[in-house]
Parts: sequence; C-alpha cells; structure tokens
Amino acid sequence: MSLEKEPESKTKVCRPELYAIYDSGRENTVLFMQLLLDKIENLEAKIKEHEEQLKQLRQNNSKDSHNSNQPPAADNILIKPKSLRKPTGKKPGGQKGHGGKTLRQTKNPDKVEDKTPNGKCNCGKSLRNTKIIECIVRQLFDCILPSLQVTQFQGNVLECVCGQIHYPDFPEEVVKETQYGRNIKSLAVYLKH
Repeated sequence: MSLEKEPESKTKVCRPELYAIYDSGRENTVLFMQLLLDKIENLEAKIKEHEEQLKQLRQNNSKDSHNSNQPPAADNILIKPKSLRKPTGKKPGGQKGHGGKTLRQTKNPDKVEDKTPNGKCNCGKSLRNTKIIECIVRQLFDCILPSLQVTQFQGNVLECVCGQIHYPDFPEEVVKETQYGRNIKSLAVYLKH
C-alpha cells in the first residue's frame, strides 16, 4: 500500500491497511506516523483556537448594563433575568383546586353595537336575507371618564344559500368575550405611576 494514494481527509484506517503500511517497510510506517502526528497537531491547534473563541464569547455574553459600561439596550435579551422570588416548589399558574376569577359578561351593557356581516358572499349572492345560525357576543369594559361604560358588540353568523359561513367583523382590539378597553388600561397605568 502506497501512502501517496492515501487521501489526507481519511481518518479511519482499518487493521489490514495498517498491516499493509507496516509490511511496506520502515519508511512508509514512519511517513504514516508523521502524517498522523501532523493531523493531531492541526486538530489540537483548532481545539485551542475554538476554546479561545468560546472563552471570548462567554466573556462578552456575561457583560451587561449592570456590570459594564454598556447601555441597557445592548443587553443580551436571550439571557433571562434571575427571579428575585424564593422558590416555593409549586408550578407557575393557578394551583389545583383554585376556582379562578375572570371578567364576566354583564346582562345590561350600556351600549350595543351590531356587527352582522353585510355585502355579498364569495358566490356572488347578497347576505341581506340570509339565515342567522348563531349570535356571537363580546363585551368591552372601558372607562369613559368619569364612569365605566360597557359596550356590547354582537354580530350574527350567517350562512349563505350556497352553504358558506360568514362571521362578523369585530373591532381589532376586541378579541375576547369580555375585556378591558384602552382607556381603562391607560388609566390604570396612569394611577399606578
């Protein structure tokens, strides 16, 4: 077996090939060993280089606005801040057996807005006299200073004669059955600060 034909990238050499190199003579065996030693030296150099890069990355990653002169905007947002809470052993969120509280819809909203779809279906038919198959109700609780006003948005779900279902378009910020509006959220932030 000749070493000149041996590709440099080949790392796995089986026993018969090693015997063939050994049997080919002392010079080929020394050349093969030198090739392996050079490869080991190159790999050790690469490992050392990668260790330096890793060390540099760890140093840069550990710096933030608290321990260097970096502005807070330059902080690494991938690092989660450590919680100041003492561990209780409980999982986050509502605990088993807890009833929970949520904002409930009111039976007497101050204002009702109809959000029934209108216009035409994709099939070209008018939605004016179509069958109502459901009424979806969502409520927005918001402060209209100086009092709380509840606006109810209700829209009928229509089914065209072709069978296609049409849902009402609610305001963009009204996505739940009940929720607080922008004004009451702004007031809460204002009162907090």
